[in-house]
Amino acid sequence: MSFLGLGIQPPEPSLGLMLQEARGYIRSDAWFGICPGVTIVIMVLALNQAADDMAKRADPRSGVQRMRQSGL
Repeated sequence: MSFLGLGIQPPEPSLGLMLQEARGYIRSDAWFGICPGVTIVIMVLALNQAADDMAKRADPRSGVQRMRQSGL
């Protein structure tokens, strides 16, 4: 949300602020934007995977389906 101006305000560090500040350097030093951008992508994918795993564990029907697929 910091990238949009709705999160933590400067001088507090955040990935969104780093990404916003890197926009001015995208042609000369792309790493300024790539590093926080990749970090955000990895965090989103990890949280999404964790949420999917938690949803599977919370769904009582998923255990029955796994037992049927394994032949039990």
